[in-house]
Amino acid sequence: MSHLSVVQLGTRPHRSLVMSLYRRSLRTCKDWYPERVEYWEKSKLIRDQFEKSRHATSAQEVEGLIRQTERALSDYWHPDPYIAPHAPGGSSWERNVPLPEELLRRGVTPFDNSS
Repeated sequence: MSHLSVVQLGTRPHRSLVMSLYRRSLRTCKDWYPERVEYWEKSKLIRDQFEKSRHATSAQEVEGLIRQTERALSDYWHPDPYIAPHAPGGSSWERNVPLPEELLRRGVTPFDNSS
């Protein structure tokens, strides 16, 4: 899907589109490389690719680069994306949540198994 029919080169929407592709690339990289050292190495390669393509001026060339990036993002999509542990859906989300005040006032303790 080409966005250039709607977005002209050098305009704010074009810049937003490229920044969106860059952010999506970094998020996809984070999904595959959750360890910080590996992520930084791969993110530098992504940045180099975007910087190398920065000075493209031909509309056809830019459209090809955008298509290539979108295709790569769809090819490298991770089936189980990384979610920060304390973010909603993360492995530690709502773990050890404090008891509601109502239960504490009634005398219920965290280890009270009686009804």
